[in-house]
Amino acid sequence: MLHFLRILLMKIAPILKTERLLLRPIEIEDAPSVYRWTHSEEVTKYLFYLPNLTLEDTERLVSKWVKKRRNYEWVLLEGEDVFGEIQVIKDLPPDGFEIGYESREDRWGNGYVKEGLIAVFHFLFEEAGYSYGYAITRKENERSKGLLRHLGFKVIGETTRHIDKTGEDLPLLEFRLEKEDFENSISKEKEKS
Repeated sequence: MLHFLRILLMKIAPILKTERLLLRPIEIEDAPSVYRWTHSEEVTKYLFYLPNLTLEDTERLVSKWVKKRRNYEWVLLEGEDVFGEIQVIKDLPPDGFEIGYESREDRWGNGYVKEGLIAVFHFLFEEAGYSYGYAITRKENERSKGLLRHLGFKVIGETTRHIDKTGEDLPLLEFRLEKEDFENSISKEKEKS
């Protein structure tokens, strides 16, 4: 029953803060910043959409996200710089979520998305009442696979998805994150520091 209520309700992402980042709901005014990664061929190489050709394409996309608010979605900021996003793509039965994320390539390799995901997972598991997470990534996306494993995700299968932008059926890995596995990965991280 909770799963069906989650699908029907509008979701406003709460503001989350980490040591370096502010995560807040996306706003229409973020479109120029979002365009900086949605038009990048390098950023979109492993994603399921073509790079946005114009700022207007991104403005339409962001406007759609803001109007729907069916799922939680955050932009990542360091200071005033909006450089990435994390979103619950969809709710999964009985109490799960599918997660997605992307950021500008000049921010890769600094742990920003990992830091943002940790804050988001704390919220989703502790406050929003989810019990597991799900993610898919292209098999050749080593950076994303490593990030997911580091956070406690485990490979649960392989699948293919037809990608309209290329006309290909691409091999994907499916990952699942149990709340306990996430907590264990965070505990191990704290022991290292």
